[in-house]
Amino acid sequence: MDVSTAFSDLEAEWQGNGPVVDDKEPTVIRSIPKAHDGGRPACFSSTFTEVLFVLTATMAIAMSSFTAGSTTVITSFIGRDLGMSIAEITWISSSSALASGAFLLFFGRIADLLGRRSLFIGSLGLFAVFSLAAGFSRTPIALDVLNGVMGLMSASAVPPAVGMLGVIYEKPSKRKNAAFACFSAGNPLGFIFGTIFSGVATQLFNWRASFWLLAIIYLVFTILAFFTMPVDDTDKQKFDGEAVKRFDILGTVLTVAGIGMFSAALSIGDNAPHGWKTSYVLAMLIIGILMMIGFVFWEHFFNYPLMPLGIWKDRDFSLVSHRFIFS
Repeated sequence: MDVSTAFSDLEAEWQGNGPVVDDKEPTVIRSIPKAHDGGRPACFSSTFTEVLFVLTATMAIAMSSFTAGSTTVITSFIGRDLGMSIAEITWISSSSALASGAFLLFFGRIADLLGRRSLFIGSLGLFAVFSLAAGFSRTPIALDVLNGVMGLMSASAVPPAVGMLGVIYEKPSKRKNAAFACFSAGNPLGFIFGTIFSGVATQLFNWRASFWLLAIIYLVFTILAFFTMPVDDTDKQKFDGEAVKRFDILGTVLTVAGIGMFSAALSIGDNAPHGWKTSYVLAMLIIGILMMIGFVFWEHFFNYPLMPLGIWKDRDFSLVSHRFIFS
């Protein structure tokens, strides 16, 4: 089974059963939209709209790699202009990657509360805003923090994008394979185009122009998402005491803090005063590993886990995950 099928089956298990498509309003999702018999999904008025939606969803997974590619080219210019230390330069890219990875599961649950469409469009728009602000940064700490916030926006955009693709293209078909192939290409292509666009903008103007160009690109895709992303009418969880109880707060803390500390230790280990033997680097590394192990144990016993461990019993999902990690 291919990558797209694995994600689709997983999404179907999480979302439940029973799609109902309203024929009178073909642009509105009723529970779960589908592409019947490999044809165009009923939630799209035309193939052109469908292509724009898939391209916009692809830009969600390209956020972190686009940022990484952009900053890789301009770190020396930024460091010289702002008088940054080696550690501060390292955090330009590390802060974005750290926030993106640590909060991915968290925003997956947030999407159930706010709805996929609103979270997706809001994430793209805020990413553009913070990218614009990063271009005006005057201090190293401001630039590092803003890049971290951009990583948060990347983490919040990916779950609704994957979710919408999974429910729209539920059944295996060539159309579904093409949509998920495009989506999967967003990560490597984002890095490539990030380096190219950033290099050109920096040569023509300065390093700040690369962030402004990134803001313009994602502003355009925010507008496209508003007009092309189907309306999500699926039932959303009410934000009440029961929702808080099911939110798995402890699991969220364990995974965010665990991944955060582990990733931070890996990022600063080389530049620490005593390298990997530095006390705080070892402490963050060990505590991060222990918290991630604790997260796995907690998810096994909690009734409403943030990441159901049963999904790892699915051979196709496990293979997809290993391919993604080692690629």
